[in-house]
Amino acid sequence: MRLKFGTNPSSTYHADKELITLKASEGWRKVVEVERQDSNGRELHYSVEEVQVNNFTPSYSESTKNYVVTNTFNPTKATIGVSMGVEGGNKDLLPREIEVKVKDAWSTEYNSIQKIQLNAEKTEYSGRVSGYNVRKDGSTGVIDTRIDYEIPGYRKVQGKYQYIVNNIQKTVRVEKENGKDNIPFKIYLKQNGVKLENTVRTVKAGSTETFSVPETKFADGSRYTYTLEHEETPTLPEGYSVVKVSDELIKIKYTSPNITVNKEFTVTNGDKTNLPQTVSVTINNNKG
Repeated sequence: MRLKFGTNPSSTYHADKELITLKASEGWRKVVEVERQDSNGRELHYSVEEVQVNNFTPSYSESTKNYVVTNTFNPTKATIGVSMGVEGGNKDLLPREIEVKVKDAWSTEYNSIQKIQLNAEKTEYSGRVSGYNVRKDGSTGVIDTRIDYEIPGYRKVQGKYQYIVNNIQKTVRVEKENGKDNIPFKIYLKQNGVKLENTVRTVKAGSTETFSVPETKFADGSRYTYTLEHEETPTLPEGYSVVKVSDELIKIKYTSPNITVNKEFTVTNGDKTNLPQTVSVTINNNKG
């Protein structure tokens, strides 16, 4: 502690008069004998100035020659980098920033909430957070952080937000009403009316197929639509057709072909008016 003096309370005080040491063992109090006047008989006025104490800010007050110095502790703020990766999903839906809970070494709880930002590439939340790491006795500690922030559709796995993949599943049953077995044709998924080429499958009558693709959403969170379709002009044997009953059922129908048999009589000699009224005709096939 320095004791400074001047001849007028409003004047600039002069050089150090005396260095005073205050001790905790003495109750931080010391009585100092000073001169009343200078050599010219002018009354002397005094002030005190504390020598810098690390991490403390002094303030001064005076009452009838009683000088009081009050020290306010200024904890040093340390900053550390914090990051949380982002993997998968529609990143246009991610929040711009997330909350980080901060705890210094001398706290029992995470008592500070700070924020880190999503970077331009949308691959990571990152930033720096601060906390107190110096005690009054000068000892240091460390900052601890915790991210509890939840993002819908994501889970926290090993230091990153990982998108939870939801699959859209469509199951279709292919039936035949009659006709041949194992007639192949192609079925595929449409996403918002657009054919997904990677979902095209050759399906046979009598089978059940399940189509599964990762669900996609619009930027506003609304879902895409998915429908099952079959080839518009499937290569089928003559007499067969494909009928989509619903997304869950497709039928292959067989329609027996019609054969028209005409009977004509050629009479070169004889009475044409005496022809038979009915004639039996046998229809044969190569069925074996």
